[in-house]
Amino acid sequence: MLHREPTLGRMEKPHFKIVSPGVIGFSTLASLSFLGPALEPGLNDLRRYDNSFTVSHTYLYNNNTLVDCDQVTSKVQDMLSKWYYQETAKDNQSTIIILTPGCTEGTMLNQLAAKWNVLLITTINSDIQIRFKAQSPTWVTTSIAPSVYQGYMCLGLLRFYNWTSAYVLVDEGARNYFTNTAKLTLQLMARQYFLHVTFTFNSRKSDFDFTEMLTKMARERRGMYSISPARGSSNFLQFVHTCRDNRT
Repeated sequence: MLHREPTLGRMEKPHFKIVSPGVIGFSTLASLSFLGPALEPGLNDLRRYDNSFTVSHTYLYNNNTLVDCDQVTSKVQDMLSKWYYQETAKDNQSTIIILTPGCTEGTMLNQLAAKWNVLLITTINSDIQIRFKAQSPTWVTTSIAPSVYQGYMCLGLLRFYNWTSAYVLVDEGARNYFTNTAKLTLQLMARQYFLHVTFTFNSRKSDFDFTEMLTKMARERRGMYSISPARGSSNFLQFVHTCRDNRT
């Protein structure tokens, strides 16, 4: 809905206030530092229509207290609410839009967007809750495969090939995308009572020693799922190939 205010016998042009809460830096792929360069050309394009409407844009972040997705999730409602009520106190005629990549704070933003009846757009992530319009009446996403669904895709793939248990390898030194995906995947496996053994390592300190895991895998029939950057999977395949060569 466009809010217009009559002034001196004419209609004011509608104004759209776009706000982007999130994290700055390179700790996660869902960072405003990655979204920003893509947003600016789009905003410039919108401003070509300033004869019909106007657009402003605000980034909401705090480099001191919001440095990763977990911190954004825990504090984004306070930060966004403060901005929202300050803005509406000064101007209750503009249309507000929340536009953000979305780490794991999508549901927190959705609670506010649904209450305020404002459009929420996430570009990287979403949640299963988005399917239910009674809970998410204004939430849309541009992502075709949000990371929150990675757990469901992994578990579905394992079950498709009739695996009833799995080894899960998690790189705790990887970017937040991988650690968040690992957390969501392991939580899903636990909820659905899917048997799994988790091995963790920190690639920032050292490579993973696959010996123990492969020794156990030789005695047990289980699938293996690696939640790590490509380098971790490449190291695993090279290690397996080397073991086979040594046996021959």
